[in-house]
Amino acid sequence: MKLDSHLYTSHLYTMVRKEILQGHVQEDLWIQALAEGGTDEKKVKARYIELRIWTLQKALANTIGCARTLAISGQPQSMEEAKAKLRQSRKRTRTRIRAIGFWMPFFVVAIFIFLFVTDERKNLITNISFMVWASLFPGIVGFTIGEIILRLMPSQRQLTKEEEKARTLAIPRQPQSREEAKLRQLRKRTRTRIRAIGFWIPFFVVGIPFFLLATDERYGLVINISSTVAAGILPGMLGFTIGEIILKSMPSQRQLIEEEWHRVRRRIFGRLQPIVVFAIFIWKIIGLLS
Repeated sequence: MKLDSHLYTSHLYTMVRKEILQGHVQEDLWIQALAEGGTDEKKVKARYIELRIWTLQKALANTIGCARTLAISGQPQSMEEAKAKLRQSRKRTRTRIRAIGFWMPFFVVAIFIFLFVTDERKNLITNISFMVWASLFPGIVGFTIGEIILRLMPSQRQLTKEEEKARTLAIPRQPQSREEAKLRQLRKRTRTRIRAIGFWIPFFVVGIPFFLLATDERYGLVINISSTVAAGILPGMLGFTIGEIILKSMPSQRQLIEEEWHRVRRRIFGRLQPIVVFAIFIWKIIGLLS
């Protein structure tokens, strides 16, 4: 016996709607809907409809022996449960794309280098170190491509927006007047300037003399610039850290930092980590070439 699923579901919704209008509700299901929906009447009714339709489907499936056709197993999911499962599925997809994007090119390049490029005159540890450092760059490139793919997927963009909204709602904020909003913007600009000065001044103070005095014409312009950047990143990060210490010692910045700590942490580590890894990679390559 085959059923038109659309007509069948529409008929069940019509039946349950008439039951609610006439006041003929199932008390046990209504109590369960009240327990899950709380004081929101719309949520209670929606949950009751889900539970009632599920019981009708199950009763009909048991009667005509088509439980396999109806694919009924367990209680129906609420909207919150369905959204939570969808978010978990999207998070697993994101994790897999990032893992594949990094580890696939990493192992492809590492295996190729280990089989065909290693030097038998050098010991095993040196060969493995060279293999790992040489494979990091394609791994980072693959990870970046994976991030681009994630940004192009509508489901992943929606997941990112939901996570940003959840982090924003998790931070308690007081209603702000216009003067408080202006003061907040002024504090943000002050923080940005201190961080920029803390990083870029020591970066250029070390990088420019290094490029003028310590570079070697035998290695070419690209390697010299890469070594200059690698030499300037460490003092730049040190100056950035000093700037953070200064900010945390300022009472006007403490509340602002606490409110935006999750976002700041993600930006700092998310953006600086690939740069640091790439700088170490360049430094190791220069060391092996020299």
